Amino acid sequence: MSTATDNLPPVPRDTLLAQAWAEFIKCLRKENYARMTGRAGRMEYWSATIIGTLITLIPVPFLLVSYAPVFILFLIINLGLTLYVATPLLSVYVRRLHDVGWSAFWIILHYLLVALLFGVGVFYATQFAMEEADFKYVFSETMFHMEQWFRYADLPLSLLSLFLFILTLLPGNPNANKYGDKV
Repeated sequence: MSTATDNLPPVPRDTLLAQAWAEFIKCLRKENYARMTGRAGRMEYWSATIIGTLITLIPVPFLLVSYAPVFILFLIINLGLTLYVATPLLSVYVRRLHDVGWSAFWIILHYLLVALLFGVGVFYATQFAMEEADFKYVFSETMFHMEQWFRYADLPLSLLSLFLFILTLLPGNPNANKYGDKV
C-alpha cells in the first residue's frame, strides 16, 4: 500500500532548505513514521523538529482572529496537524537519542516528570483552596501556592530538559552501537 509521500519526485539536495524538507518528508514516510528503532542523525532530527513545529503553528494566527464556527474549524485542523506530526517527531526523537547511545527511557522519564509536577501542583493548590473559608482571595492565593510549588519542583524538569536538548546537539556515535549501524 503506497502513501501520498511515496510518489513524490526527488527533491534536489543543493540547498539546505531542500535537504531539510527531504529529511522531514523521510520522517513522514511509512517506513519511518512510527519507527522507534534504529538511529537518526542531527540533520534528520532538527529538520523534522523545526519543520514539524512550524507546520503545526500554521493555523494558530487564524485561531486568534476568527469567530466561533471558523475557530472550531481551525482548531480541528490544528489538532489534526499536531496529531499527524506528533508520532514521527517522537519517533525521530527516540532515534536521535539512539544515535548518541542513550535510551528512550529518558524521554519517558521527562514526560512522566511533567505529568507528576503538574498533577501534584494542581492537587496542592486545590487542597489549599478547599481549606480557605474566605473565597475572595482564594484564586490569587491558589496561584501563589502553585507558583511556589513550581518554583522549586521545576528544577529537576528543567535540568532533564536541558540534558535531553544537549544530547540532540551532540554528534552521533561514529560506529555501530546497540541501536543500529552508523547513520
